[in-house]
Amino acid sequence: SVPADADVGGAPLPPVLNACTATLEPAAELAARDLYVSVTNGAVDGAGSGAAARGDAAARLRDAHALNPHVGEPLTVLSQCLLADGDFGGAERAAARALELHAGWGTSWDKRMRWAGWLAWTRVLLARARAREPWPQSAWAAVNLGLVR
Repeated sequence: SVPADADVGGAPLPPVLNACTATLEPAAELAARDLYVSVTNGAVDGAGSGAAARGDAAARLRDAHALNPHVGEPLTVLSQCLLADGDFGGAERAAARALELHAGWGTSWDKRMRWAGWLAWTRVLLARARAREPWPQSAWAAVNLGLVR
């Protein structure tokens, strides 16, 4: 981390890692990654599908965020889980914070999707949460997310 009194040549510090004042222990980063990947790769043990699976996934994503609060992807996925359960307030808070984190980094942490894709997905989640519209429950409804009303 950069000390608060460090001379950075007058350049503003980026917002990441609390303006370069926070550190992340390697063990916490690995544990957060493992929890996140257990959800995104569908390896949530024994939860099946539906609300129980989303509840387990949401708990893992919250734990991942607690371990690594500096990246947005776990919050983006958490927002989708919360929208699917009709928790619009929680989904809005998660998406809004995720959007701040994505914008601050300017690159994706989860490289399976481009940064612009994470921004777009998170913006859709935030808009749906603010409009109190749940996440689509069918493939056809998901395909229609891009329709203009």
